[in-house]
Amino acid sequence: KDYILNEKVRGKVTELIVKKNKIKNPRVLDIGAGFGALGISLARNFNTTSIDVNPSTLKFIEYRAQQEKVNLKVKKINHLFYGLPFEDKSFDIVVMNGVLEWVASSIEGDVKTIQETILKDISRILKKNGTLVWGIENRLAWDWMISRQRFFGVPFPVWYCKKCDEVILADESQLPIDPLKNNPKT
Repeated sequence: KDYILNEKVRGKVTELIVKKNKIKNPRVLDIGAGFGALGISLARNFNTTSIDVNPSTLKFIEYRAQQEKVNLKVKKINHLFYGLPFEDKSFDIVVMNGVLEWVASSIEGDVKTIQETILKDISRILKKNGTLVWGIENRLAWDWMISRQRFFGVPFPVWYCKKCDEVILADESQLPIDPLKNNPKT
């Protein structure tokens, strides 16, 4: 599978955000843009800004956005620990996929303190009643998104159907679900 440019899971994440969003014309921030799979998908539906520390991947995202004719703003940032370059309460939705677990790898200090500092800054830029959606990489290499599921903390499992090469999300009515023991309803 192409995990760099693959939009199958990212597209499903965007579908979930579109479905749950109640705000008209929300401002969305994609933190840790990578190669833009999530940012491009979000920009098809929302006023989106993607940020990353890598100027090369941001240039790539700009080219992709131009090719796909989507309006996606990109911005280079320094390490998240030093603060986000946005005004207070400036975003309705913040999406951070595969970032939080890595932020302490390039900075000295206590991992928990570094992560808490970053989450507090994200809270600062979120509007009242804003939404934070984040995914955490894990040892099983599955994609996990935040949900109301509490059995495993806050993961929302994603399965891949090998027969049809599709991404399958658990239905909200199935939560909580143990992805190691149960399959989603299809």
